[in-house]
Amino acid sequence: MKIYEALYCGCIYESSYATLSLHRTREGAEKAIAFSKMAAKKEFDELYQDDEPPKGWDWTTGKEWDIAETELKD
Repeated sequence: MKIYEALYCGCIYESSYATLSLHRTREGAEKAIAFSKMAAKKEFDELYQDDEPPKGWDWTTGKEWDIAETELKD
């Protein structure tokens, strides 16, 4: 059985990917990533609500999301 792993890397320069969640469908993993991205954007907006972020930075700087297809075995 194929499963889909929603992955997140909080700092592409110093970290590796971590599993957000496992799903039976690719669509489920995509929804989990969309939710994670909304949370990351909200956190960034709250952090810089009164100040300007560093030049060239936005809420996705240094972050990555991905989906890995994996075979579930007994």
